[in-house]
Amino acid sequence: MSLIAKIKSALPTRDDLSKLKYEFWKYIFIGLLALGAFFVPAIRDWLWRQTLYGMDVLDSAYTINGWTLALCIVALLWAAYCIGQFLIAHRRPNYTRHFTESTYDGVRWNWRWKGIEVLISSMRGFCVKCGTELDISPVPNQRGTTDTHVYCTYCNKSFGIRNAADFRDHVRRKIESDARSGRWPRMITDEHATTKLPKAETIDWTTADDSTIIRKITAILNESGVRVFKNQTSANSLKVWAIQGTVSSDALKKIGEITEAANFDFTLEEVHRSEKHRHMR
Repeated sequence: MSLIAKIKSALPTRDDLSKLKYEFWKYIFIGLLALGAFFVPAIRDWLWRQTLYGMDVLDSAYTINGWTLALCIVALLWAAYCIGQFLIAHRRPNYTRHFTESTYDGVRWNWRWKGIEVLISSMRGFCVKCGTELDISPVPNQRGTTDTHVYCTYCNKSFGIRNAADFRDHVRRKIESDARSGRWPRMITDEHATTKLPKAETIDWTTADDSTIIRKITAILNESGVRVFKNQTSANSLKVWAIQGTVSSDALKKIGEITEAANFDFTLEEVHRSEKHRHMR
């Protein structure tokens, strides 16, 4: 890492400065309120009486049951754990909070961090065109090594990655390299500048074309954790077969609002893995 990159990574981001500014004015406001309350006799006397009462409570002796003491200990341990996790999370580098998705090798990936490493089990790859979760599988080749086959069930297109037996680990190394080298802020800025998909709130679903509607519905299903392995489209309609996950009520509500506004028919059928081959014939 160059000296300039190290300096940039050490400097606070715009979000960090905004939070610091908010915290600064918050404490200034609280201090002014406390100072003002001190010069109001009624408030000052009330605070003094409450202070004396609290001191009497602390000086008094109490008898408590064993289970009450046990609950207090458990509550204190849980509070200490939560505070520790909060402090650890805020001591991690900024990229563990902001760099959680990007495009590598023609696949749109999202992931979670565990410490300063990518949690490989959390990595999910999506089609860069339609947003469908991709079927990624290793395939032996004639050279005696292993390639990776990537297939999109919606676009019905596939491509291969040569000499990458573990595609997710292959991408994980690139992600961590971009994070450590400080390239990730530029990547996020470039992707935001080049994105072509309009924001949901700017789309007029009453006049949107079928491809835009289908793309949005597929993205909502993916965000809900549903894996789509087959779909069938026709004019103003979409039927989807899913083999993994359950659609949340929020996702169904969003899809319902879109289909109602666009006068679009949508059908979702959940099947077991054992029925997958029967549906794909």
